[in-house]
Formats: sequence, C-alpha cells, structure tokens
Amino acid sequence: MVKFRQSSGNITSASNKQEKVINKLIQKVSFSKMAEGSSSRSNWKREGDFRLDIQGYFNDGGVRYVNLQIQTGGDTYSHIEVPVGVELGSTGHIQDAFEMSMKSGSIVRILID
Repeated sequence: MVKFRQSSGNITSASNKQEKVINKLIQKVSFSKMAEGSSSRSNWKREGDFRLDIQGYFNDGGVRYVNLQIQTGGDTYSHIEVPVGVELGSTGHIQDAFEMSMKSGSIVRILID
C-alpha cells in the first residue's frame, strides 16, 4: 500500500499559469519504479521553463530514496522523495505526490507499507 508523508520545505508557490505548465511536466512522468542512478541529473524532463531534476539519493530508515524536484531558475515548485527499486504499481502515485507537493508547499515522501 502506498502512503504519502508531508514535511516542511522551501517550495515556491506557483501562479495559475505556472501550475498549468508544471502539470504538463508532471504528466510526462511515465514510470512507476525508480532505479538507482549514479548521480544527480539536471534537466531530466522539461516543459517550458520548468525542469524535473534528480537531486540525488539518500538512505533513511533502511530505505534508499531518490530526491526529485521540479524547478525553474533557483526556485523549487515541487519536491518529492521516492523509494528506489520499489514497484509502486502506477505512475499515478508519483504524479499525485508531485501535485500534492506543489499545492501544499511541502516535501512529499512516498512510503510503502
């Protein structure tokens, strides 16, 4: 079962126009499992001025996570943490986490029960 946990973060509020572009970028997410990469990766996916970046990997509580952020310039508009190597069953979980982060202004971590 997939759950979401929110924590405070430095997330920039998006205007209605920016939200539309960010939502198009979120819809480009077409994976339900994140594999381990070797390093950070900027401009992984793009839409207009916005980019989806892999900011790096970290361990917490015995689980490996990847830090994904939607950014433009130096501002972050959505920030999620996805467990590495775990099949989530649907691309919708990652898309939902990005949207939740953008709307709430929080970092959203995907948890697996």
